[in-house]
Parts: sequence; C-alpha cells; structure tokens
Amino acid sequence: MSTEQNQVVTTFPQRLWTYLREMFPLQVNVPAALLGFFVFYFLLQVIYDIRPLHITPQSLTGALTLLAFSLLTRIFDEFKDLESDRLLFPQRPLPAGRVLPRDLQALGWFLAGMMVTLNLFSGKAFIGLSILLGYGLLTYKYFFLPELHRKSLLLTVATHNPLVFVSHLYILSVFLADYRQSFWAVPPAVWLAILLFWLPVLSWEFSRKIRDKSEETAYVTYSQIFGPRLAGMLPVFCLTLATLLAWWFANQLAWSVYFRLALLFAYGFAMFGFGRWQWKQSPRTSYLKPFTEKFALLLYLSFLVELIARYGLQ
Repeated sequence: MSTEQNQVVTTFPQRLWTYLREMFPLQVNVPAALLGFFVFYFLLQVIYDIRPLHITPQSLTGALTLLAFSLLTRIFDEFKDLESDRLLFPQRPLPAGRVLPRDLQALGWFLAGMMVTLNLFSGKAFIGLSILLGYGLLTYKYFFLPELHRKSLLLTVATHNPLVFVSHLYILSVFLADYRQSFWAVPPAVWLAILLFWLPVLSWEFSRKIRDKSEETAYVTYSQIFGPRLAGMLPVFCLTLATLLAWWFANQLAWSVYFRLALLFAYGFAMFGFGRWQWKQSPRTSYLKPFTEKFALLLYLSFLVELIARYGLQ
C-alpha cells in the first residue's frame, strides 16, 4: 500500500475527494455519463424524425441526474460489499478507513435530494426518476433476499443488471417530456436501441469476472461457474449482438461507410482480446475488461459523430 493510501485524512471534503479519486474518478465518469445520455437521447430524436438534433435544458438536467445516480449506485455497492471488501479488497477507501460510512451516507442523501429537486416538476421525467430510484433501492436491498443473492452470482446479475435498462427508461422519459410524446406510442426501434446500449454493459459485467485458474480466489467469478472458455463466450455473444443491432440501425438510417468501418474496427479489436483468451488461458490474457470498455467507447463515439455529422446539432 502506498504512503498516500496510508495517509490519515481528517476533513470531510478531503475524505470525499479521496473517495472520488480512487473509486469514481470524475475525469472518466463525467464524460461517460454525458456520452451515454446524449448518444441515446440523440438517437431517440432521429427515431422520432426530429431534425436537427437539440440539447435542451431538461436534457442537461437529465444528464446530470444520470451522473448523480451512477455515483449513488457506487455508494450503494460500497455498503453492500463492505464485509467482503474487508477480506478481499482491504485497500479500498471505505474498508481502509480513508473515508467514513457517515461521509458516504451524507453524499448519498445529497445526491438523492439533488436528483429529486432537478426532476420534481418535469412530469414524465419525474416518473422515470421515481422508477429508477425505486429499482436502485431494490438492488441496494438485494430485493429483500440478501442471503440468496450473496450465494448466487447469476441471480445477482439477473436482478441487478437490468438497472441499465431502467436507466435508459429514464432517458426515454426525459425525451418524452421534452417533446410531449406518449409512452404508449413508443416505436419498436426504441426498445432495440435500449438493448443495443445495454449489451456492452452486460458484456463488461461478464468480462470483469473472468480469471485464469491460477488467479481464482474466494471472489466468485463466471469462470468458476462456467469454466474459462464458456465464460469467455458470454461477452462475445453480447458484443456480437450489439454489433448486429448497430449495423441494423446503420442500414435502416442509411448511415455512412465510415460509421460501419468504425463499428467493424471496434468489434475486431474486442474479438482479438477474447480470441486470445480462447486460444490460451493465462494471467496475461485474462484481463478482458479493457476490450469491452474500448468497444463501448468506440461504439458510442461512432454513434455520436455520425449523429451530429448527419443531422446537425442546434
């Protein structure tokens, strides 16, 4: 452990900054939240034939809400995993004492209050936020079946990963409020778009819990459950389906060859990493998470560039 990590931090702002720096780096998470929100928000405008694209005040509020909710779920995980983190990840800020439970509780209540305040008078967006917060609280409480969830990684991913779907429902609610559209008339392409952007997150969940046999510990992984090769095929399936859906959108909307080339490059890069793992499992090839992360980044950037270049931004 570094000298900096051992340093005693005594003030509330210092402890929070330590936590954010180590567990929720803003230089990564702020751009990621903005990118995730606006790519889907812009695609919704295209699906609804709204030209040119717009950034509205409510969409900025929505993006800030999504960022706050991402941090809130990170805080939820800190308390949910505290006992296991003390054993498996004692160097993290909360188990190590560099941030106190009351610090994160105060931050969590502030974030919840801020999200409610930002969306209180937004109609459909407030309904979407209520659903998002409600589902988030259910995941925090392990759907009131904590022991069952702690014993089953598959049950946990089945109940917790749909939070990505619910997050996109919130973005959809912001869009519906902005453009006075009915939820009951949402076209099928919207649900395909949600699935498209959900799949890379599911792939990331799988890929970050795949290890070589020599690296396995008490920490439960998909490679323990399914074996290394089959576990490695789970993120491959997700990324392949995401690529096919993105290609379908490109065909339906007559998008440029540059978007398709970027999509193929992202997919090929990811498949190189997973193919290497299938060829030979070792500690060197087991670090699969970056391949999913790079795929997702290239996918979102390709969508953003194509959307703005083709339809304009006002």
